[in-house]
Amino acid sequence: MISEVIKKKNFYFQKMVSFLKATFCHEAACGVCLLNEQEKRLL
Repeated sequence: MISEVIKKKNFYFQKMVSFLKATFCHEAACGVCLLNEQEKRLL
């Protein structure tokens, strides 16, 4: 019974982590794109 609860928690934790990673990577990519745009304007 307890192991089932732990499995469920781990499952949700994994989903949350992958969601956060995806969000963070998206934010980082946007930051890089913005920097590239600014560099193009300077050139």
